[in-house]
Order: sequence, then C-alpha cells, then structure tokens
Amino acid sequence: MLSWESPLWLLALIVLPLLRLLHWINNRKAAIPVSSLLFWRTSGAVSQPFWQGAKVDPIWLLRAMIFGAMILALAGPVWVNHDQRKVRVWFDDSYSLQTTESASNQSRLALAIDALINKLQEVESIQAKVYSLRNPGYMPLLLDTQNKSDWRQQLSNWVTSQSESESPPLAGQPMVNVETWLVTDGADPELTQAIKALPIHQIIRVGNETENGAVTLLGARPSLQKFDIWQGIIRVNHFGDSGSNRTIELWYGNQMREQWQVRMVPEQSREVGFTVEYAQTNPAPLMVRLTPTDSLQEDDQLSLSFPLPTSTRIHGNCPATLMAAINVHPFLRTDGVNDEQAGLDIVCGDIAVEGAGAILRFHQADGVQKIDTAPVWSEFAGALGDLRLPPHLMRQVRSSADNRHGTAVLLSDSIPLITLATATHSVVDCYIDMGYEEFARQAEYPVLFAGLVDLATGRSHLSPIAVIARKVEASRVKPLPLSLADANPEDVLQTASRDLAAYLIFLAMLLLLVDAVLERTRRTESRQP
Repeated sequence: MLSWESPLWLLALIVLPLLRLLHWINNRKAAIPVSSLLFWRTSGAVSQPFWQGAKVDPIWLLRAMIFGAMILALAGPVWVNHDQRKVRVWFDDSYSLQTTESASNQSRLALAIDALINKLQEVESIQAKVYSLRNPGYMPLLLDTQNKSDWRQQLSNWVTSQSESESPPLAGQPMVNVETWLVTDGADPELTQAIKALPIHQIIRVGNETENGAVTLLGARPSLQKFDIWQGIIRVNHFGDSGSNRTIELWYGNQMREQWQVRMVPEQSREVGFTVEYAQTNPAPLMVRLTPTDSLQEDDQLSLSFPLPTSTRIHGNCPATLMAAINVHPFLRTDGVNDEQAGLDIVCGDIAVEGAGAILRFHQADGVQKIDTAPVWSEFAGALGDLRLPPHLMRQVRSSADNRHGTAVLLSDSIPLITLATATHSVVDCYIDMGYEEFARQAEYPVLFAGLVDLATGRSHLSPIAVIARKVEASRVKPLPLSLADANPEDVLQTASRDLAAYLIFLAMLLLLVDAVLERTRRTESRQP
C-alpha cells in the first residue's frame, strides 16, 4: 500500500501543463536559416495548438519526468506492507479478572476475551502473540487470521488466573519494535506504574465493579495450656468506595463453630481471634468464609488443614523415663502403626531397622561415662542450639557397637554426643544416657527429647503454626486510572515500510544527466552547416 508523508506537495503537479506551454512557445521561436525552401514540406503541426501537437517532443517528456520525480520525492512516498499485521498482546491474568460484573453477569475474564477478539477482528489480516501478564514464562498463544473461528476456544483454554503470583507485571520482557496491546481491568496498582515507562500502543480495558471483601489470612497454633485446643486469628480486608455489612463464619469440618457480624469500611483490615478443639484422630479442615458473597467470590474463603501427628514405631526396650517422654508427647501417635505408615522410628539399642521414615536412635549403655565439660552445639543443631544442658547431670553411653558417624550436632571434648546423617533419610544417633533418672527429673530432659524428634523429622511438633494467606493487593478490583507512555504505533509499523523518495531522487538525477547529453547533442547538430 502506497502512502504519502507530505501529500500537499502533489498539488505542484498542476504546474506540468504550464511547462508544456513554455516548451511549445520556445519551439515556435526557434528559427533555422537555410539557403532555399525548395523541396521542403509544409509542417501542419506548427500552426496547431500546443495541446494538439501531432508529435510529442521527447525532450519535453524527459523534463516532465524529471519535474514529476522531484515533486513525488518531496511528497514522501512510502510503501507500507500491510499483508499481515503483527501484534504482541499482554493479557492480564491477575486474580481480579475473576470478578463478576453485575451489569452483564459475566466475569471480567470472559469480557476481556470478547473485547480482545472483537478488536482483532477489526484488522483484515493479523497475527497476534498473546503473553501472560503475570507469568512471562508461560507458553504464549499464537492467534492467526487463518484460524479466526477458533480464537475464543483457544483463549479460554490458554488463559489462567495467577492469584498468588509474586512476579511484577511485564517482568523481564523486551518490548521494542513490536506493536503492543494490553488487555486488563486496570485494578493492579503495580501495573499502573509499570506501563508509564513502557511502549503500550493500545489498551483494551474491561470492568467497572469497585467493591470487594476478602479473607486474607487464617492462622492457628496449639494452646500453651492444652495441645488439643488450638487458638487462631482471622484477617479480613475490604476494598472499594463504600462500606459493607459482612458475616464471618468459622467452620470445623461440616460444623459452624463461630460467626461474627462486622461492619467493614473502605480500605479496612480487621482481625478476629478464635479457639477451636482439635481432634487428633481424623482432624477436619478449618474454613473461614464471608457471607454474603460479593463480586469476587474466589477470595471470600480460606481453608486450613491441621498438621497430622507423626506415626511412630518403637523398637527395643526403652527405659521407663524415655517411654514416659514418648507417651506424653502430644504429636506422636504410637497406636496401630504399621511399617508403611511410620514417619518416625524410635530405636532403643543397636537394633537394625529398615523404613522409609526418619530414625531416632538412643544407644543403650554397656557402660557410662561422666561428662566433664559443658556440651557445645554445632551449627546443625537448629532450635536445639538454644538449650543449655547441665554436664554434671548427664552421662555418656559406651556401647559395644560404638561407631559414631554422621555430622556432629552436640560435642563434649570433641566427642560427638548427638550425630545427624541424611543420606537417604534422616538418622539421629543420641549417645546420652536417657535412662539416667537424675537427668530425667530436669526440665531440660523433655525439651531435649522433643528437639531430637523435630531434628529427625524436620518439622516443629510442639509449636506448629499453621498459616494460609493470600496477597492482599490481589483482591483489589476497583479500576485505576491508566496513562500510557508516549508510544506511537507507526513507530513500530515502519519496520514493514519502504521509503521511495531516495529512488525518485536517483531517477531524477539520472534523467537530468540524460537531458544534458541530449541538449549538448542537439546544439552540436544545430551549428553544423
């Protein structure tokens, strides 16, 4: 397709008839003296008007072409190839696209797909590559005019909702030399800042809803007095321009335990506490939900599963003091545990044990030895590193199969008292005499045993904090003002254009050279007798 950068210069072409007149007048004035007119034929063209000349002078045509080429060059002719328009589309897959618009009773996601398809169909031939706004690594979708009838189905299958995505919008993607569109609802504050510095050429925007409430946090932990009682906290947020009356419901399994009537005001965050009894056998999930539902139903509830007790097998003859510590541990289940279910094997002695779970081995004494220097924890002790053990109340065991291996966790006089090996699964070896009654009467004894269980299993049992939360800003649905950077689609479309002015200038110069040669030849011939 041919376009002109300065089309007003084309008006200068009306001067061509004037040049033809001047050329005709100049030819009439030309007189060639001869000795006789005998044998000359009378020329009828001399008496004809200039526009009815029987024969067109090639010199005139040459100069008309020179003048025309210069005028066309000044008009800036550009050949633009619009065979297929290529567009990069950033599709907003933020959580707010799940919002249901009350006016149409459709989600913003469905409205965005419709709006994009309608915009693409306005172009006769187009190839659009659709990228995820929040997940640049997600496989892009190619939409081509040839499969126009499949666009809706392809977009519906491709698009996803990134509710917990931490990636900033438009992260790490070059956006140069490509016409770029953005499909969004404009509810993400990060996006409104990002597009100010990026060459977005066109925005396709959907959504008008402004109000939304969300459950943004649910957390719980065992009570310090009773481990079968859990205490927790619920956080709800409200966004928009007006307040709302909501009901917070706390469900344990299929039973509603508590509910609170709250009045939420714009931009408010509110927390409520609760207490719930925990059933260690077949514990049910804990769920919080807001009623009635609003425009974004997906963030009106959160569900939390309690950590299950660790299934534990006991091997060997453990001393009574150690068995007492095992039995009172609230998160070790020892009844009816088979080999496949065991997550922890507690071994007393040097018995060989096979299992897929962790192993906590307490070596039994063929002899004991006093510990003279204060034990020192290594960097691998974790939370146990804060426990101070009294050396005068502890004994070190010596067994016939004393082959201490693994990484030292606790040492005394460079001798490992506790080791940790993690080749296939965690194995903790304890060389402290856990049957020593004077040590068992100390407060450090149950703390040491609980810490060894945590070290072997890799989880905290006595202070588990179960938390589930969602990103607060992801629940904003109010569209924000969007301002584009200074981006012109023509800047990227010129990559498919060709400037013809240079070719016309070269043609004019070449014709001028031909005209000069012909004029010189003509004058030379006129001087000859």
